[in-house]
Amino acid sequence: RMQWSGYIQDDFLPELRDPVRRTKTYREIRDNSPVVGAALLAIEQLLRSAEISVEPGGEAAEDEAAHELVETALGDLSQPWSNVLTQALTMLEHGWAALEIVYKRRQGPEQRDAAKRSQYTDGLIGWRKFMIRSQESLERWDFDEAGGVQAMIQSPAPTYQRITLPIEKL
Repeated sequence: RMQWSGYIQDDFLPELRDPVRRTKTYREIRDNSPVVGAALLAIEQLLRSAEISVEPGGEAAEDEAAHELVETALGDLSQPWSNVLTQALTMLEHGWAALEIVYKRRQGPEQRDAAKRSQYTDGLIGWRKFMIRSQESLERWDFDEAGGVQAMIQSPAPTYQRITLPIEKL
């Protein structure tokens, strides 16, 4: 794998070297190949039918509190978990999927502001949603000296303005 200036070069086919052409090629294969389309659908349906469970990391009070927070936060998303999973599973087609973590302060169901609306009034920070960042919007990656990803740099439609999403938000 070669990477320079945030671009990854690991494909020997010319159609897959350019990010825009690669995304279009993958979508074309998915849409036009009944075998590929059926396989992707079967995998997605199988994974979407799996049950999600949260287990405490230990028996201490902090472990139980963390368990309860994660469990309630998953049930308090502004979107169904099945939608989050569907978005994440776009990685089957593209090889990766970036979902931005959007937080909220849990301030009760009567809040007009969706960033604060929650089933809970405990004031804790929970997840509001996990939003897919389109593979088509990827401009390049920001790497550190060790080759670790530090950010996704994208230019999403409709404005096509450059946005840098730190890895901590993904």
